Amino acid sequence: MFAFNIKSKRAPMSRRQFATILGLLLVVFAVIGVISTARGVFVTVSGLFDDSAKRERYESFISPVVMVDPAPFTMVENLEDSRLLQSAMWAALTGENRGAYTYDDGGLLLVPASDLNVAATKLYGPNVNIIHRSFEDNDASYLYDPDISAYRVPSINKVAYSPYVTEIKKDENNNIVLTVGYVSPGNIWSTDPNGQNDEPVPEKFMLYTLTEWDQGYYISSVNYVDPNAAPRS
Repeated sequence: MFAFNIKSKRAPMSRRQFATILGLLLVVFAVIGVISTARGVFVTVSGLFDDSAKRERYESFISPVVMVDPAPFTMVENLEDSRLLQSAMWAALTGENRGAYTYDDGGLLLVPASDLNVAATKLYGPNVNIIHRSFEDNDASYLYDPDISAYRVPSINKVAYSPYVTEIKKDENNNIVLTVGYVSPGNIWSTDPNGQNDEPVPEKFMLYTLTEWDQGYYISSVNYVDPNAAPRS
């Protein structure tokens, strides 16, 4: 009996077969590249149109002013003194120095007048002129003590409105113009029947104009929104 050792031999790949396989691989890589590029473009474009972070920064900046609901003004010199003091106070109370404030023997918070100076300048720019004196809002009295150059502030304070920026654009002078919804505390978030939070429901809208200076932007005017152009709540 004879045993044979048979080895199978594979025919060598032809150039045409090699070219076909190479072509298919190139097509696959090209498709993958197109998908990756499209995904990258989509993420980039989505980022360009999603300005929620920018809106939040503006809302945080103008919040102390929206809280006190000032009457419209076209220059800071026309802003009511009481609203100027109130907004500067709110900016100080929500600012970075808040944790350093102390209390007097009666339990009132002591807020340095110098902090209101800084806050007012950040909000309204270099031309603001703040005159320190005692003032009141609807629910509290803020007593200015000239002997210590500080305000005695009660611990209970109510916020009238919170800002909700619905539009950001620039005018012909390159100022930033914000369309701002005024949202009352009870309407910050509305809830649908399924328990999902919807967008805030503003009670009214105002235009805030921000003008650039060497420290960033300041609020140069607050005006009514044209009723025909106001967003629908």
